[in-house]
Amino acid sequence: MNINEFKQLSENEANQLLKAPALITVLIATADGKIEAEETEWATKVVGYRDHVGDEDLFSYYTALEDDFAAQVKALVAEEHIGNQERIASISSELEALGPILHKINKHYAEKVVASWKSFAKSIAKSSGGILGFGSISDQEELLMDLHMIKF
Repeated sequence: MNINEFKQLSENEANQLLKAPALITVLIATADGKIEAEETEWATKVVGYRDHVGDEDLFSYYTALEDDFAAQVKALVAEEHIGNQERIASISSELEALGPILHKINKHYAEKVVASWKSFAKSIAKSSGGILGFGSISDQEELLMDLHMIKF
C-alpha cells in the first residue's frame, strides 16, 4: 500500500479505512430496503474515477482500494441472512469504529477522506430511483448519507 498518511497505522487499521467505501456503498444501498445493481455498479465506477479525478491528495487512497472494492461490496451484499435493519446497524458500528483510526492520521487528510466518503455516499444515493434525477434520494438514504456515525 502506497499511502503515506497510513504509514503509522497497523495493516488492520489501514485495511479498515480501505473497506469504508464498500461499507458506505452497502449502507446507502440498503437504506431504502433493496440493494439495487445501479447503486453498486455506480459506486464501482466512482471509485475508478476518484483515483484520477477530484482531490489529488486522495488519488493514492482510491487507487489502493480499487482492486478489492467490487469483491468487498459483493461479500457484504451476499450476507443474505442479515435483515436490512441489522445490516444497517452492523455497518454503522463498523463505520463508527473508524473514528479512533482517523485520529491517528493527519487531521487535514482525515477531513478530506471523510468529506470524500460523504460525497461518495450522496452519489450512491442519487444513482437510482426518482424521475429525471428528482426525488432520487429516499428519506432513509438522507438520514444515513451524512455518515453521522463517523466521529473524529
